[in-house]
Amino acid sequence: MTEQIVKELSGHSGCKIFLCQKDKIFFVRKQATGTYVPRLYNQFEKQKKLCLMIEERTIRKILTPKVLGASSIEKQPQDFSFDMQYVQGYTLTEYITKYNTIDTVNIAQRIIQSLEEISRIPDVIPGSSVQETIYRKLDSLERLLPKHQDVINKLKFLSKNLDIKPTFCHGDLSLDNIMVGVDGNIYFLDLLDSFLNSWIMDIAKIQMDLEANWSMRGYTLDSNVMIKRKMLLDMLMETFKDYEKEISYFKILHALRILPYAADVKSLETLNTYINSFKLGE
Repeated sequence: MTEQIVKELSGHSGCKIFLCQKDKIFFVRKQATGTYVPRLYNQFEKQKKLCLMIEERTIRKILTPKVLGASSIEKQPQDFSFDMQYVQGYTLTEYITKYNTIDTVNIAQRIIQSLEEISRIPDVIPGSSVQETIYRKLDSLERLLPKHQDVINKLKFLSKNLDIKPTFCHGDLSLDNIMVGVDGNIYFLDLLDSFLNSWIMDIAKIQMDLEANWSMRGYTLDSNVMIKRKMLLDMLMETFKDYEKEISYFKILHALRILPYAADVKSLETLNTYINSFKLGE
């Protein structure tokens, strides 16, 4: 059977995502062209690294879709794609809305254990310090978000007091990028080439998502869902309370980072409300 594209999948990155089929086997293809090619290649390398750590049992609590192959970036530097295992299941957003509290707590415990595993895998920042890396990111946001100049200035001031050790990380650990597979395993999807690799970034992103109802902004949330959402948030905050200062810092930085890509009124309102609610350093 020849390879065919079944359908294009939705995504929030700078690339296209397709569900494909060959010889009755389904797989997912991520494809980028032009300026996004280097970023997708870095994401491909990051996913391969996580696959290897899972295979070597350095990471035991989660999985990620297996990388099946990739195009040659040397031969086609303006067009890159890679293929991965197709995983069926529910995103964590969907899971919280469909499953009971006990099941949600069990999944939350396994995610927390995976973050603790990731925290022990060191990384390096070539040629600069953590503070310099953060400062460069804030400079770029300053140009894009003049209305949030005061918040960005405060983040710059507070950056020198952060105690952040570079580690491996997912890079964009939202509820929609965590899947509970039909096989019962937890999968980390859509790894991102973050400007800074640290497990603190992952904790901050999932907490920011839960606090702002970011991934759930399109849902009508009943009291049961809100209870499960708060329970998951409380578990994360209690487990990682020793890092509260750093997590709070990166929660607001995540919201600022996403804001330039917000394409609808609801998303803009959600992010601006969250940013304006913060009292950093107080």
